[in-house]
Amino acid sequence: MTKTKQPEFKSKAAVYRWLLDNNRQISETQFYDHCKEGLLRKKRGAKVFTLAAVKKYSKLHTKSAETGEKERDHLDKMQEELKEIELRTARLKMEEREHTLSVKKGKVITMDEHETAIVGRVVAFRAQLSHMAQKKVADWIELVGGDQTKAPAMLESMLEEMAQHLSVFAADAEFDVILEGDA
Repeated sequence: MTKTKQPEFKSKAAVYRWLLDNNRQISETQFYDHCKEGLLRKKRGAKVFTLAAVKKYSKLHTKSAETGEKERDHLDKMQEELKEIELRTARLKMEEREHTLSVKKGKVITMDEHETAIVGRVVAFRAQLSHMAQKKVADWIELVGGDQTKAPAMLESMLEEMAQHLSVFAADAEFDVILEGDA
């Protein structure tokens, strides 16, 4: 199997023409300055520039005529975006682990557990109000002496009793509620 010979460039001018013909954007002055700085080098032991060396130089130091960006800049942007995605993914995994740990420590309850706790409080509240009404009914009847015209006084007394019982449920109780949606 014979190896196909890669084109070689005998002069800087030939390299510059190749760059322009291949949609690369660089001024002639800048190109020759780069050559002086050693950014484009001839093949060792020869007086020619290899296609591989020219392509490498092109990627690193010239811009695309279409996009106006260096290929390296484009690759750098893609690499930066990839790093940002990796960072966000790592943060999400960390948040998930912290949440799992909070659940294991009992610091987090599910929506069902929260709703069950609320229902329990409502049932207890209803039972206390019912007990209070049964206990106080005689007092209320005696308060108004069976007189319908005294209904407002009876109602006021009932509301005061309810307010006292409600204040028990309005008391501060420390607990964290974390709402979770179904996935």
